[in-house]
This record gives sequence, structure tokens and C-alpha cells, in this order.
Amino acid sequence: MASDTVMFADVDTEPPELIEFDFNPKSVNAGLVDHTITLRFRITDDLSGFNSGQMQWLADNGEGGGNVMIYPSGAEAGDVYESRFHVPRFDSPKTRTVAWLNLIDGVGNMRTMTKDDFVALGFPVTLTVTNAVEKLYIPLVVTIDAGQ
Repeated sequence: MASDTVMFADVDTEPPELIEFDFNPKSVNAGLVDHTITLRFRITDDLSGFNSGQMQWLADNGEGGGNVMIYPSGAEAGDVYESRFHVPRFDSPKTRTVAWLNLIDGVGNMRTMTKDDFVALGFPVTLTVTNAVEKLYIPLVVTIDAGQ
């Protein structure tokens, strides 16, 4: 009696995992110039590979906090991905806090992380924006010749 052997390929059922996260600078003064915040994510995935991600900031002053998109560009070193977040000149003072992060792999498995997850892993969660312009006073020296 012959036995039939059925072989199955690996099936990807696990979402990507955030291994490391950091961003710099963590505090900016938007009173004088624009700023670019560089965010670094180390993301792994077991089979199909990391496909995309999105992180949402929330602002404590009620204004929108902003989004950060994460896409593989082909230039990453291993599992490290960089994204940029723009803080414009004249932005209002606020503390932006990581609200959530979604990571999606090549077959659609998604991992959602909250601020509490970031804190539990020891990752930074707050970006402080100030808007202070120091006044610069330049003394004016006037010479008056009263002898004429």
C-alpha cells in the first residue's frame, strides 16, 4: 500500500516585531528654525519581511501630533529603518507623545503597539517643542560733538 506524502510550505502568521526604537533630537526650539527629527526603528519579521509601518504622535495642547511613515527603501542596514519628522519654524509649544505604531509584513500580518508598550520596552515616547526667541539687544553708541 503506497502512502502519499503532502508537504506544505512555511506559512507566515507572525507580525513584525519592533526590537529597538530611538529618535533625535528629543527636544527642539521652533522659535528660530525648522527641525528634522530622525527616527530609527529596528524591525524584524520571521518570513515575509517588513513591508510598512505608521506611527502617530499626539500633542498635549489639543493640536494634531503628526504621523510618521516607515517604508523599506532598500538602503537600510539589516533591519534598521529611518524615517524623518518635520517640526516647522513657529510651531506652537507642545509635548508630542507616541500614541501608537502599526507594523505590517509582506502578507498583511499587523502588530499594533501603544505608548504603554513603548514605555514597557524602555523606548522614548516624548518629543518636546518649545518656541522661544531670545531678544538680542545691541547697544547703540552715539557720539555727539557739542563743540561746533
